[in-house]
Amino acid sequence: NLVHQTSTRPVVVDILNPKAAEQFGLGSGDKWLLAVGFEHSKTTTDWQVQTIAREFQDFSSSHVEVLEGSTSEKGWKALESFQGQPQFDSPVTFKANIPPAKVATWSELANQLFPEAFLQAHAGNGIVFGHIQGLDLNDTKNGLNQLMEKAVRYQGNMVLHRCPDSWKEELPLWGTLREDLELMRKVKQAMDPLGLFNPGRFVGQI
Repeated sequence: NLVHQTSTRPVVVDILNPKAAEQFGLGSGDKWLLAVGFEHSKTTTDWQVQTIAREFQDFSSSHVEVLEGSTSEKGWKALESFQGQPQFDSPVTFKANIPPAKVATWSELANQLFPEAFLQAHAGNGIVFGHIQGLDLNDTKNGLNQLMEKAVRYQGNMVLHRCPDSWKEELPLWGTLREDLELMRKVKQAMDPLGLFNPGRFVGQI
């Protein structure tokens, strides 16, 4: 809420769960990381950094760290490449779209269900990425179903970008099916009546 009420104009507002923050060397312990980025002239950027640091100073549990120069560039590159980071070595990767006002609540649930996961939420647009590791199929399926149910309740959705081939029949690859699924089936049938092009690889096994 504080970021939404700030006098500054961030161009990036990302949230990392403790596991992801530690992986990037941007945090430690059980603290979530809020990364706020600014772009403009040096004078304007300096003012915004000073202002948001002052706005956060009343929160005793928060720690504000300013990254500049090469250190800043390293941090932002890490955030930009989060979705495809090879060092996570995670068998399952998801992408969820959540209303921005519900991102924090949904991300906290994801962290509880998958304490070994790496999570990154774009608080401005509601896109949340997660790399899940260390669980078997049943635990992963149960956790993802709970997350998808919550996402749909918030008028959002969730899809999987990656998972083991042998799990694809069990996991919600495409999230909740859309109302236009039957129309999509008809288009597929009209363009590919013999079912030769990537059969079963799109939403609803189209």
